[in-house]
Amino acid sequence: MSAPTFYYRNSSATRPPLRIGLLLDSQEKISASFARIIADIKASNFTEIELLVVRTTTPAPDHPPNSGALRFLRSLLNPNSDDSSLTISIFASIHG
Repeated sequence: MSAPTFYYRNSSATRPPLRIGLLLDSQEKISASFARIIADIKASNFTEIELLVVRTTTPAPDHPPNSGALRFLRSLLNPNSDDSSLTISIFASIHG
């Protein structure tokens, strides 16, 4: 038995349609319940699907990013690093 979806698919409002974006895990496969939700959105007279975002898996980088902020954070967390004296002098100048 299906739900009476007709009652919430139609609106008498004269405003522009509600713009909806969907986040998908895959383009090839979605669950049946999510497919019913998409069908309800498309069947309504007051919504438009404007954006689809599909998750992609990307390989992790071979090495961590090497920005100045990250180097500073690493030196704070590792006092034996080469930058520890710089960290101490920066910290002393800020809080001195």
